[in-house]
Amino acid sequence: MGMNRRTEIGRREDLEAIEVNAPEGYIGPILFPKLNRMKQTGTIYYQSLTADAAAQSGRSGGTAPTTVMLTSSNTTYACTERVKRYGVAYEEVDNIGGIAQADRLGAMAAKRSVFRALEDLVVDEVMAGSTDATVSSNLISAVRTAKAAIKRYKGRTAFITSSTTFAAAMTDTEVAARLAQFTSVTPADNAQILGLKKTLLAMCLEVDEVLIGDDDHWYVTTAGGSNNVTITGRALVAKLPPAEEESHTMDPVLGKAVFYLPDGSQPFIIETHLNDDQKANKYDAQYFVDIMMLNASAKYLLGGIT
Repeated sequence: MGMNRRTEIGRREDLEAIEVNAPEGYIGPILFPKLNRMKQTGTIYYQSLTADAAAQSGRSGGTAPTTVMLTSSNTTYACTERVKRYGVAYEEVDNIGGIAQADRLGAMAAKRSVFRALEDLVVDEVMAGSTDATVSSNLISAVRTAKAAIKRYKGRTAFITSSTTFAAAMTDTEVAARLAQFTSVTPADNAQILGLKKTLLAMCLEVDEVLIGDDDHWYVTTAGGSNNVTITGRALVAKLPPAEEESHTMDPVLGKAVFYLPDGSQPFIIETHLNDDQKANKYDAQYFVDIMMLNASAKYLLGGIT
């Protein structure tokens, strides 16, 4: 009996779990955590930063203190589709190494396409605007100013940049001087080396976390494919929203990625099916999303890191 060359039909949770972009991964979902919704369009309510009001003095006895009312902000969302289909001809299955391997390769290709689209949406949202400051061999000082600007927003403070700009940041004059003060250690492999460098830079900049984005998205001449802005040499200092889905209703946060749940359970779907007319297995990845910037002042954009 010959080898099975035909994939399964339907939703494939096993394929949805495959990692597709090691070692960097995709960092967009960290900046804009998932917010699930059962409708494709609608309204979300969120907290904005309340400006400090001066304490009242000189109040006359018997008169009520002046009230500053706290209210929620709201905005509308509209989740739009991102979908990609790949195929493997039946006769290619044997060459690839069997149906399990064909399924893995087809799903990985489809998943990479839609995850790349999501990463580009985030980059376009946070990196393509005008910079707040230009760094000139004074990265620690610039990050100190950025942290002061975003200090009242909720979340962990992060320094976010591309792989190439991260390497440049490690050679910044201020950073290099501070790095020289740390005790040297000998990491065992490439992953440990990268982890150590991120930890050291976080210590130098006095931030909670350093996130490194794939150069294919975070070090490009056209951010996200829609704003014709060169974002090479840029880095973002931002407050990372808490991962809890409804954190935006409790505190002012940077933003959320609003996902529509077409199947009522989760937003990201990989499905496989057969096409006997083309004699091929098909692999679909799909989601519906709207990247919502809720508090743009929870980020501070630096440029000129070379």
